Amino acid sequence: LYARPDVLADERLQVMTIHKAKGLEFDHVIVPGLGRTLRSHERRLFLWSETPAAGEPRLLLAPIQETGEDGDPIYSWLQGLDAIRDGFESTRLLYVAATRAKQRLHLLGETMIRDGSVRAPAARSLLARLWPVVAAQFEAAAVLPSDASAVPPPVRVAVPPVAAVHTIPDQSLVRLAAGWRRPEPPPGAKWEAPVDESRAQEDIEFSWAGETARHVGSVVHRWLQRMAEDELRGWDPARIGELRAQFARALAASGVGGEEIPDAVERIATALVNTIGDEHGRWLLGPRGGASSELRLRALQDGRLRTLIIDRTFVEDGRRWVVDYKTSRHEGAGLEAFLEREQARYAPQLARYAAALGGARQGLYFPMLRGWREWDSNEDDNGK
Repeated sequence: LYARPDVLADERLQVMTIHKAKGLEFDHVIVPGLGRTLRSHERRLFLWSETPAAGEPRLLLAPIQETGEDGDPIYSWLQGLDAIRDGFESTRLLYVAATRAKQRLHLLGETMIRDGSVRAPAARSLLARLWPVVAAQFEAAAVLPSDASAVPPPVRVAVPPVAAVHTIPDQSLVRLAAGWRRPEPPPGAKWEAPVDESRAQEDIEFSWAGETARHVGSVVHRWLQRMAEDELRGWDPARIGELRAQFARALAASGVGGEEIPDAVERIATALVNTIGDEHGRWLLGPRGGASSELRLRALQDGRLRTLIIDRTFVEDGRRWVVDYKTSRHEGAGLEAFLEREQARYAPQLARYAAALGGARQGLYFPMLRGWREWDSNEDDNGK
């Protein structure tokens, strides 16, 4: 009741009350807990009921009993009348649940066994409404085997289409033979934790810049993904400026200190504005065939499983591209030399991405710098 819903989940599985399901239909419906007692009404200060009579209906009214006094018979009679009405309402509720299913209906209920016999469910349970139909199946499922040392297979019984019965497993004790010893367990499985290339990438990229730079890069990546999903439709510097409060909240949620947030927000906004104002940036995020952003892959490379997250991949002119965004900053002269060093630094990472997709042309894009490098794995030069 207190878990937040997953807003990205699909609708293949829905959990709801019977009242909420009224008017809806589902391929498969599972109704658990039919043996539980329904909540009873609290004793009310007054009970009343309108009874039909010649002319106008008559009102029957009774107060709750006074402390220390005998119960009012009219109040008790009205309580019984309410109980009958509640029974009708429970039957209607069960009918609503059962008629939501289009293909298969699973009704799950339980009851007690005393002295080898099955007890009828509580009168205020939904299972009590089905009991005349399913009592025989419950009794058959509860029969214990005559040989207590043998564990019988689960009892499977044919039931009417209106109900499905859960069988009760054998609860009898089984004694072990004298001299029994627990067998030796099999050897433990050998397992090696998979390498998460996305985490390794963050460690490389931000090892010199600290946690704030890492969080700035994460926020930039998320919004570049959003822009690519929109194919840049509706994106301009004014819209990015209106998102500054959202950038600040995302940074604060990641643990960035309050004094660092203004500068970090400015860097995020600069990176996004640079991207939509740059020829290569618009080319990367615009409509492309076979495009995907933040594509997560599992690949067996160099004898080990790797987790790969590709920032952007698409097909143009029959050729697959893999591109990584780098939110590195560079001050002063020597920008070209810096970009060449970054290409050499990340070329092995991009090569793994390309290999996982069966080959691709690779690229690095630097939103902070409007910088771009592209190459093939078999090129000997530094790209362009």
